[in-house]
Amino acid sequence: MIRPGDNLDLQPAGEAIRIAKRRATASPSPLPLKDRLHLFDQATARQRRRQSVSGKKQEQPSFQKRGWTREELYHRGLPR
Repeated sequence: MIRPGDNLDLQPAGEAIRIAKRRATASPSPLPLKDRLHLFDQATARQRRRQSVSGKKQEQPSFQKRGWTREELYHRGLPR
């Protein structure tokens, strides 16, 4: 029986399409929340170290370099 939320496989069968319930695959269990948060904190610390070493500032978007504002981009060329 197919129920709402089931994953389905559509398979060609000559002039028709065969619909079958997708079989569950064995996937490894996800890490516990505590371990995932620890990995996230480590990645954040690495990113901050990279940014502090590079010393580069965020570049302005090209439209700001030209003196445009985002609002002007949406209204530019529209009939008044």
